[in-house]
Amino acid sequence: MAVRSLYHFLRSGDMAELGGVSAEAPNPTAHISARRPKVQPRCPYTLPELRALLAACEAPEERAFLLFFIGSGCRRSEALGLRRADVDWVRGEVLIRGKGAKERRVAPGRHAMLALGRCSNRSGRLWPLSERQAQRLLARIARRATVVGATFHRFRVTAATGLMARGMALDELQQVLGHSEIRTTAHYAAYNVAQRALAQQARLSLADAL
Repeated sequence: MAVRSLYHFLRSGDMAELGGVSAEAPNPTAHISARRPKVQPRCPYTLPELRALLAACEAPEERAFLLFFIGSGCRRSEALGLRRADVDWVRGEVLIRGKGAKERRVAPGRHAMLALGRCSNRSGRLWPLSERQAQRLLARIARRATVVGATFHRFRVTAATGLMARGMALDELQQVLGHSEIRTTAHYAAYNVAQRALAQQARLSLADAL
């Protein structure tokens, strides 16, 4: 994949003018197949971990911050760009501006909306934090909660797997997560499938019947 990317760069117009590979020249990397390793689905937070993280929050803003991620499944950059004007308090919905300037709405749930209402009295950004500051905040909360491996993306995984476990269809989850392709959403469903398979294997184990 690295060689293919390099050759594509060398064939670009600017590089060709500087003595790179001609854009009309045959591409020797065109038929190189790159096999991607199959990795295990990412694990969501457990319910005890989520409760520990929320209990470790020292301010209403911190609790609202985590509840929003748990309920919405948003990306970190999407949440940090939110303003009070993006929140529809009547319908319990939040306008999200995702990748590629695509807009969608999410409904993070009653508890998350109540927490937001208690702390969002400013007219600007809901959380005036940079991505680095947000990461440090989560790290401090995780240390207090003794939760290992806390990341914002795990909140997204947790929201996705939780919604699917409660009956949300894959195309509906695609809309909530803001994916342009449903195959991307299917990666989040892999954890639920794996867990059901393991539960069935344990229940039907031939070794236990001997």
